[in-house]
Amino acid sequence: MIGKVMKNASYRATTQYVLTKAGAEIIGGNMDGETVEALTREFMLSYSLHPDIERPVYHFPLSYSIADKATQDLSDERLSEIATRHFAGLIVSFRCYDLLKDENFEAFNQQIDAFIEEELGEYQFLVAIHRDKDHVHTHTIASRINLCTGKCIETWQDQLRSQKVIRELEKMYGLERVPSSWEVGRKARTKGQLEQQAVSTQDTAKAYAQAALDRLTTATPGLPITTLVEQLETAGIHAVVTYLSTGRARGISYEYEGVAMAGGKLGKRYTFPGGLMQLGVTYAAQRDDAALQARLTRAAAEPSPASPIESAPTVTANVPSLLESVLQAQAEAVARVAPLLEALWEGYGGQPGLTTLSLGPYRLERRAGPTPFTLYQGERALLVSTDQGYQGRGLSAKDCEALEQLRLALQPVVPPQPITPRPPQRLRTRKPPVQER
Repeated sequence: MIGKVMKNASYRATTQYVLTKAGAEIIGGNMDGETVEALTREFMLSYSLHPDIERPVYHFPLSYSIADKATQDLSDERLSEIATRHFAGLIVSFRCYDLLKDENFEAFNQQIDAFIEEELGEYQFLVAIHRDKDHVHTHTIASRINLCTGKCIETWQDQLRSQKVIRELEKMYGLERVPSSWEVGRKARTKGQLEQQAVSTQDTAKAYAQAALDRLTTATPGLPITTLVEQLETAGIHAVVTYLSTGRARGISYEYEGVAMAGGKLGKRYTFPGGLMQLGVTYAAQRDDAALQARLTRAAAEPSPASPIESAPTVTANVPSLLESVLQAQAEAVARVAPLLEALWEGYGGQPGLTTLSLGPYRLERRAGPTPFTLYQGERALLVSTDQGYQGRGLSAKDCEALEQLRLALQPVVPPQPITPRPPQRLRTRKPPVQER
């Protein structure tokens, strides 16, 4: 079994990539939605607890050898079980790395069993299967953000830990063993190689889009722009025509597998309206603008596939009760903490000209406005100010208790009663004895 560990920036782009492949099917996980849009909305609930993380998405492809007899006998249920244990094992292996390092797999598997039973529900994930190649492979998409604490799954040496977990899963399920990277003498990729891979991914997306545009415009001379956009969508390329405030067409942008590209980045001939019309694409404002502008409006309403999503969705009826309880818990935590902030600011030395105040492991920042405070723990915002008031982002009961203790420490202490001085007493002096002569 071969596994990869990828950390992505966009829930929507990752989910779209996995679920829009031919033969893709969700076979496991704890998500309620079935479409890209519904799943993205669900993932956004955990993202709203830690929105400053750059890559909140974990993506784990697991590939099985078709030549392995054991693989051919695996049901979808068993494949989902393996993917789930791999995801759980990656989290547990950070906490209990010594067990993994010492190959104490009996104790390690007991820890995984306990985690799946007690904590797995705090992480959103789904398992999908692809049958579009000559070997079975699954894709696990997970949010790295814990629903109850807002904290992220640690990524320290996750590639190495993943391979160790996979080797144990192969033994547990009787699968053909694949050598780990260190066993075949293959070095880990350097930072430069990873950056080069990102550049290569962009170049591949650009080449694919260019080839698709050349093919479609050559095959049908006089192709209307609206038809071209629809045919590009069929080829997996999302194209949107943008407009000036005057209503005139301004340009076109393309997106393929999470890589966004302006028309000019592909080349002058792929711009709009100028370049594409030279390739034979036709455009008539009265005929095409309504459809193109409607498409632009839909694209603006959807989360961006090329970047982390920036706003949380409205909770709908199909969101699991666990997620609703998380939001309720955050609202209750905010109700406990928000009334304390002004007193903490004044009691611990906040001055009119000051913008930041340290409170042990916490940091309070103040700005103008009806809800002026932002509460941090380290670099992570636990409570932020929004137009609708304060919003919790992973505030825990422990945080509430710690802040309440800080507030209690400010309670006025009754000063000791002053001691009334006693009036000075007159000293009696003894007369010296009279000496007889």
